[in-house]
Amino acid sequence: MTNTSIIGVGQTDVREHWETSIRHLAWYAIEAALDDAHIHKIDAIYVGNMLAGQLSNQNHLGALVADFAGLRGVEAMTVEAADASGGAALRQAVLAVESGLVETALAVGVEKVTDETGASVLSALASALDSDYEVIHGQTLTGAGALLMRRYMHEYGVALSDFAGFSVNAHANAAANPRAMYRNRLKPEAFAAAPMVADPVSLFDEAPTGDGAAAVIVTRADRAGDMVAQPVRIAASALATDALALHDRRDPLWLSAAEASARRAFAAAGIAPDDVDVFELHDSFTVMAALSLEACGFAARGEGWQLARDGHIRRDGRIPISTFGGLKARGNPVGATGVYQIVELVQQLRGKAGDCQVANARVAWPRTWAGRGRRRSRTFLEGGGGGGGGRGRGGEGGRKGGEEGGRRKKGGSSSPTPPPPPPPPPPPPGGGGGRPARGVWGGPRRAGGGAGGRAGGGAGAAARGARGALAGGGGAPRGGGGRGRRGGAGGGGGAGRGGVVAGRRRPGPGGAALPRPPGGTRPPPPPPPLRQKGGKGKGGGGPSPPPPPPSF
Repeated sequence: MTNTSIIGVGQTDVREHWETSIRHLAWYAIEAALDDAHIHKIDAIYVGNMLAGQLSNQNHLGALVADFAGLRGVEAMTVEAADASGGAALRQAVLAVESGLVETALAVGVEKVTDETGASVLSALASALDSDYEVIHGQTLTGAGALLMRRYMHEYGVALSDFAGFSVNAHANAAANPRAMYRNRLKPEAFAAAPMVADPVSLFDEAPTGDGAAAVIVTRADRAGDMVAQPVRIAASALATDALALHDRRDPLWLSAAEASARRAFAAAGIAPDDVDVFELHDSFTVMAALSLEACGFAARGEGWQLARDGHIRRDGRIPISTFGGLKARGNPVGATGVYQIVELVQQLRGKAGDCQVANARVAWPRTWAGRGRRRSRTFLEGGGGGGGGRGRGGEGGRKGGEEGGRRKKGGSSSPTPPPPPPPPPPPPGGGGGRPARGVWGGPRRAGGGAGGRAGGGAGAAARGARGALAGGGGAPRGGGGRGRRGGAGGGGGAGRGGVVAGRRRPGPGGAALPRPPGGTRPPPPPPPLRQKGGKGKGGGGPSPPPPPPSF
């Protein structure tokens, strides 16, 4: 288990940000994360990005982002791992803090895809493949996904309509996510009738790319509880690789990198697949969702699609996935995807996911991959309970931990951590109300995670309530409704791009302060000017998408 915790998260909407530069997107997410953590000092920045050099004509994002966010002089670098760049950036932040050389690190994933359209975007995305042996023959990411899907259907006798459950679930969850790119609901019959992109991959099978940025702040777990009310523990982190070219894999229908990194992370965290309450996978294609569920131990080989067909992947199912819409409906910000997954899971574990909340979520697992599974990044998160959706197994301890943290901050002294509540009663005969076993790897479940499962509100408080002092609990973030380090709105002023607020430059042309990013106490940016019908900005818009349209 690592000695790291997440103390702050931030994100922007995923959409076509025509009027927003890549530096502004990153800055918006960083500001929101710093606000969430109630800090203004960072020791290192790791920027996850894949396409900026090709689509935005901008490399050297580490220095660019640090300077523009008012953190000039901070150690900063770019981490590139194709689609898994965001997850790899977080991995570097965790390793830096674990090493002891860095006290507080920030991982930000940012991508600006809509600066270009058409063939240039397809060519840039294809750079995740083997240039000498795949791209030279015209292979694309969508084409590789189609090859895998066709082979899967042939090997296991699966029809195209059997994959519909993945997209239907993603769109149903995105309808409740105000930051999602597509909030419309999708009917199974519409999935089967969608036009083909690369047979058998259809329009409603492939995830749409979009612009966006997300940021996560990591620090040592032993100090996180004194900084915020609800830190989220990083139980384990792992990364693995496979053959780059699809034809070089020993078995194209088995994601060996996914299995390898999953086993490492499970062993490091001391848990098994049955302990995971919410799972965010890289559903760029429905077949990849099925293959991921199988390689990660949630389904037997060739049976991952059945979890979607039978409804087990819904928010109230056995293994909830794509709880905010996933790549399919929230949108795929490519190199920023892995950080978006972390931000969304932190919200789940804090009990602050709103209408996307998974009841009693306690252990979460994000998983990103690059280039049809060439590289896998995995991180296990553990929350402290508390809040409306906090897991009953740790809710009481989490609340007490939050109250204890508040007393430490006010009085400067610390009281002993309250003892854990008594153990839960045994489950009723026959296991009524228990969660069915779902893993295919076997292994013991974590204490307190037995037949009571997700059904019991306080059934496992003894197993995890004692961690409340670390994880925090149901109270609001410290500092009440405002932030003492800022005082007022901050003001622009000064020469150059912007003024200075609490030691961080507020960038803006001519020194004017730009609108703050959405979220927290800052007002949303003004909507962009209206464009003529058919203009390039068609599909842009204000800070949040319009209300969900009717089903089609």
